[in-house]
Order: sequence, then C-alpha cells, then structure tokens
Amino acid sequence: SESTKVRLALRLFGFGCPAVYFDQGGDDYHSGEENALPNAMERLNRLLSGLLAVLPRMQHPDGGTYWDHTIVVLGSEFSRTARGQRFNSANGSDHTGDYSTRFMSMPFFGGPIAGGRVVGATTRASDLAPEGTRYSYRSVLNTLMDGLGCDPSVFFPASPGVPELFS
Repeated sequence: SESTKVRLALRLFGFGCPAVYFDQGGDDYHSGEENALPNAMERLNRLLSGLLAVLPRMQHPDGGTYWDHTIVVLGSEFSRTARGQRFNSANGSDHTGDYSTRFMSMPFFGGPIAGGRVVGATTRASDLAPEGTRYSYRSVLNTLMDGLGCDPSVFFPASPGVPELFS
C-alpha cells in the first residue's frame, strides 16, 4: 500500500538513505482507462499527501527538515490521445505520433526546487509543439545522479544534464 511505502521511505531516510524510488506499476491504459485511472490517481494522491504531510515535520540531521533536503520527482508520460475522442475503441488512450504523446512531463518539487520553473515549455495548444531545449529522460536521471554525488557520465554519457533544474 502507499502508506507502507511512505513509512518505509521515511525510515530509510532516517537511516541515512539518500534516495528512495516508488513504482506504482503499470498504468498503461490502452483499455479500461475510464474505470482504472481514477483509482491510480487516488493512490498517487495518497502517496504525495503522505510525503507532503510528514517531510516538513521531520528534522534533518544537516539542519532544517527533510522537506528542505528532498526532491520529489514524478516520471510518466502524463499525456496520451484518442485522436480527438475521449477514449479509443477499447475505452483507453494510446501512444501516437503527435507531440503530446511523444514527450514526457516530469513534475519536480521539494525544498531544493524553490521558486518553480518550467524547463521545456510548449505554448501552442493546437499541437503542443515543444519550444526551447528538450531533454531526455536519461538527462533527468543524470541530473539526479549528479545531485546524489554520482558521476553522471558513467550512466548515460551521451545525455547532458539539465542545468536549469536546480539553478
């Protein structure tokens, strides 16, 4: 359950673990999306609510709270299409060739991400064409590895980090 995951993560932080990874499993709804997605979003909401409720109350050994030292990252597609319809013929949505289904949206939040910023915006609602520099999922992972003190070039040497993320 999400509450068990949060409790375990908080215990791991208390023992000095620098990073925790949660995986909700496969929420790839090519069919049955209308019935399955609300439950998946409720599970995510509970997970995030637990973190937001507890991390600001836990004192960090380096000063401040764990919220001040924690980055929460959501990795998903967060967008798919049924080509203008609410759902496809199987009551789901699909990956297609348009911009909204080829790029990922990855919200980051937490103490080190103060002030908010957008990296890789889209401004045309008609086709969601990306503007500015685009980074791969590998670039994001390299940036997170660098933040943990690992040499990111070991993981994905061809993928640059995302300098705007923590500036």
